[in-house]
Amino acid sequence: MNSDEICFEFVRLCGMLDYENTNSKGIRRHNKAMHGLRRLSERIVEENADVKEIFLRLLEHSDPQVRLSAATNALRFNLCSKRAEEVLKQLTTTESFFAFEAEMALRVWRGEFSENQL
Repeated sequence: MNSDEICFEFVRLCGMLDYENTNSKGIRRHNKAMHGLRRLSERIVEENADVKEIFLRLLEHSDPQVRLSAATNALRFNLCSKRAEEVLKQLTTTESFFAFEAEMALRVWRGEFSENQL
């Protein structure tokens, strides 16, 4: 996959995430998308020379879900950490579900939880 195809797939998977649909079909779809994002992120890191460029592109996406997912995965792999933290901090100021998710991601990144709290 080239960089454009990877970004397209990342955005597509983010579009499948649904935090409000609590029926079993919605939960399965959400979990499948989360698993796909995790695998795709690992693949980006393992197989792509343009890994930082890809994450930087995703961190600037217009969709807050894409930015949140890109930021948490970038921090997970210690890539573009400064920009990922900035994106998460910006998301914490929004009045949305993403504010809570971004705050929790920052707290985990900063090591504010002990292992038994996670």
